[in-house]
Amino acid sequence: MTEVELQALIAQEIHLATGAAGNTLQEERAENLKYYLGEKFGNEMEGRSQVVSSDVADTIEWMLPQLIRIFASSENTVSFEPVGAEDIEVAEQATQYVNHIWNVDNDGFLNFYTWFKDALLCKNGFIKIWWDEQTSRVNETYEGLSEDEVALILTEPDTELVTLHEYGPREARLADLTVAREESHGGVRVEPVPPEEFLISREAKSIQSARFVGHRQRRTLSSLVADGYAKDIIDGLATEEALVPSAEEEARDTFVEEHERFSSALNNDAMREVWVTECYVRVDLDGDGIAELRQITVAGAESEVLSNIPWESPVPFASLTPILMPHRFYGRAIADLVKDVQLVKSTIMRQFLDGLYLANNPRQEAVEANIVEPSELLSARPGGVVRVKERGSINPISTPFVGGPALEGLAYADKIREYRTGVSPRTQGMGDDPLHQTASGERMLFDAAQGKLELIARIFAETGVKEAFRQILWLINHYQDKERIVRLRNEWVPMAPSDWSGHMDVRVSVGLGTGDKMSQLQNAMALLELQKQALEFGFASPQNLYETAEMVVNAMGLKGVDRFFTLPEPANKPGLPGSAAPQGLPAPDMQRAALAQQAEQQKAMVQNQMALQQAATQSELAARQAKVAQERALKEKELAQDFELNRLKLRNDIALKREQAAADIQLKRDIALQEMLLKAGEEHRPFPGAAINP
Repeated sequence: MTEVELQALIAQEIHLATGAAGNTLQEERAENLKYYLGEKFGNEMEGRSQVVSSDVADTIEWMLPQLIRIFASSENTVSFEPVGAEDIEVAEQATQYVNHIWNVDNDGFLNFYTWFKDALLCKNGFIKIWWDEQTSRVNETYEGLSEDEVALILTEPDTELVTLHEYGPREARLADLTVAREESHGGVRVEPVPPEEFLISREAKSIQSARFVGHRQRRTLSSLVADGYAKDIIDGLATEEALVPSAEEEARDTFVEEHERFSSALNNDAMREVWVTECYVRVDLDGDGIAELRQITVAGAESEVLSNIPWESPVPFASLTPILMPHRFYGRAIADLVKDVQLVKSTIMRQFLDGLYLANNPRQEAVEANIVEPSELLSARPGGVVRVKERGSINPISTPFVGGPALEGLAYADKIREYRTGVSPRTQGMGDDPLHQTASGERMLFDAAQGKLELIARIFAETGVKEAFRQILWLINHYQDKERIVRLRNEWVPMAPSDWSGHMDVRVSVGLGTGDKMSQLQNAMALLELQKQALEFGFASPQNLYETAEMVVNAMGLKGVDRFFTLPEPANKPGLPGSAAPQGLPAPDMQRAALAQQAEQQKAMVQNQMALQQAATQSELAARQAKVAQERALKEKELAQDFELNRLKLRNDIALKREQAAADIQLKRDIALQEMLLKAGEEHRPFPGAAINP
């Protein structure tokens, strides 16, 4: 495939992708944004009520805190569960480190908020996860170095001399040295993507299996040059006739004049903007009949290719939607379910207010010939006087007030919204109907609403959230090649994900609570009481009580169970082999106790086998670590020997150069002396023909 053919293919994929400019999807999302912001519908009449209900915004803003609480209330948003006993320690480290990356290295809360809100409002929410490698220039200053030390530092790779100041006597010269070093450091970056910037092929059902996925942005020429693209190529990009914002951008940028935004860089060529699309496309470039996944970046009006590389990583996006549509990528937004209710309620409210205005300020029937000054009748004001020539010249035109039926219509619209989303004044704790006044009725309403919300949370967890955290784990396994020290639970812990890849075998599970915080707390306390009783008969262990205590702490909205409870040490549990059976029990209870003891013995055998397997695994890991440590020590020894050899070689080279310089100076002195002697002998040579004194 030639480059021209590739450009044409990419341009066609961008044009046909779902979410491209002018697509019906963009128009629907722009309409949802307008409903959320409470903008007018366009059917308003002059002099009539133009009030707009806020059902879309109310529903989304009620759901968001509940969803954020589910995912962000505990320390670990996502936990990695071990499949085998050998994965327990690895899974624990992965859980702590990946959650640290999400919450500390990145804005975990804000990412959740933006991601979820996009999904509730615009059908699907998108987030981008990638490994960001950055290079920084660091200056280092050394003082009081010898000539050998200066030469040794300057021979190190990626080192550039900045300043050098020599001082001291000639036989013991010292120097102050400043050098610049290039340091590279990388990390996982997570950032929400505006829905209008995301493109995907129309027939796609998921991001990872899609034929085409794109991230389309407006970028300045300056930012492209800063990313490392050649300046002559960037300057030659064809500029689009107009970088027209999408309907979604116009709906979102309610307080920005777009023409001012895009005209600000007309006289600044470095800040000129072009469309840049980062594409992940499956294409057969080598003609072997198999389409390979490649990352191709194109820019400008003609989709000129800036980069084209094979892509072996996951496509760096994760998507979630509140209402799944089977066999389709895009789902439905909560705004889609509520915006018609908002239109109906706004219409009823307008009619209600118009009727109220007319009932309180009715129109007047007047005999024009009997009115002294018509302007007094036209300007209606409280307490105003209208002069007439004859009594009864002005009669009100009565308008029946239909406020009761209008309020019933509003209540019916609220019920429709409740059936669809579970959100209503009753489920928000503000209902006044008889059903709501009973505890059982209130619980029924709350459970129904909570069920819908938990379904959305489960869909979020099993789709986008799980995929995002799985990609974070994949990135640190493949790109983090240095050990990193992070602070977890008030302790500094070393993390080396590259050591996990050989024996990493985990599952991702997102923890979701059931019910509200009060229900979770009550359930945890009841469970704790049962465990205390079971502890006496060997049906529970201190470890079980510790985990329940952690549930209590989380339900209270606190973080850090280690601040309140201490993890128990492993110990023999009641009912294990060697422990005495409970005495003094009735005959049936004795049978149950015997069965329970037998079950505990079998359980103990399984645990012993697991412990032996884990011990074998740990011994194997210890042997590997010892081997790695030995290899590292040998490597360090070799490096030290190489360093000493290079140092001796450098010192010998300097001594040879000094001896050679001294020999050169002595040779020059001898040559100069010989020339002087020859010149002096020529001056005293006798003239031709003169007598020679024997």
